[in-house]
Amino acid sequence: MRYIIDCDPGHDDAVAILLAARALTISGVTTVYGNAPVELTTRNALGFLDMAGLDIPVFRGSGTPLQRSRIDANVHGRSGLDGAQLPASSRQPEITSAIDFIAEQASLPGGVSIIATGPLTNLARALSAYSHIESGIASLSVMGGSAGPGNTTPMAEFNACSDPEALDIVLASAIPMYMVGYDITSRTGFTESQIDCLETSGHRVASFIGKVMRFYRARQLAVTGLDIAPQHDACAVLPYLQPSLATYTDYRAAVELAGSLTTGMVVFDRRPGEMQRSRPSPFAGRRPVKLCTALKNSEVINMILSAIIDYP
Repeated sequence: MRYIIDCDPGHDDAVAILLAARALTISGVTTVYGNAPVELTTRNALGFLDMAGLDIPVFRGSGTPLQRSRIDANVHGRSGLDGAQLPASSRQPEITSAIDFIAEQASLPGGVSIIATGPLTNLARALSAYSHIESGIASLSVMGGSAGPGNTTPMAEFNACSDPEALDIVLASAIPMYMVGYDITSRTGFTESQIDCLETSGHRVASFIGKVMRFYRARQLAVTGLDIAPQHDACAVLPYLQPSLATYTDYRAAVELAGSLTTGMVVFDRRPGEMQRSRPSPFAGRRPVKLCTALKNSEVINMILSAIIDYP
């Protein structure tokens, strides 16, 4: 199976890229605004791939949401990947746009799976422009939304809140989909001692990750109160690496697009089947997503640490 990583690097995006690239065939990295403007997330993707020795093409994507103004993340620093100096890449992004690349890959025999760790604007635009590609996307794993409190508004997670219309377009598609939300990923992260191990490992890539995670943990503590460097985005790789480390439950889902207090909230229909059938439902016709409802946190973090520390 071929994979695309659709991302907005981003501290935890960088870890997700490393984790996926060690075991999966990555056809390309597509970038989107989110943790920083798309110019910076694209630069970060190119520089990080070079540093890690990963010869994966990068395709620049959307710089703005479908309908709304871009909102700023406040835990990743000005560059989107603060905490250590990332060498500038000699490469440029490919001429093909991220939207066109997604469509090309989904049109090839065998299809493609997508790991999405930023706002879903690229995929929503690709589905709108190329309606035939829906059947060519074998599966999608999304880090986004929350089945509990949010981190951008009381009920909305950052990726979902950045472009709720895009996420709802994807949820309304027929693409088989895994989803892991902030309520789960915010409990899964590196402690200070684990960051020390990375930074002092003697390995260039692991040391870089340790340095940027030290910055990231400090910002998380200041902004969100989390005393870890959460690995939100790496959790989206799990369905393709270690699905046994997560528990998934099928629910239909939609995004609140107009609530005065809840815009960007992902609503999961958890009612018993008979209750769902007894009344008209906004979820009618939607394919259930596999929502992550639990993770084996320590095992997930140990797997991620091992992949980084052992990285060539």
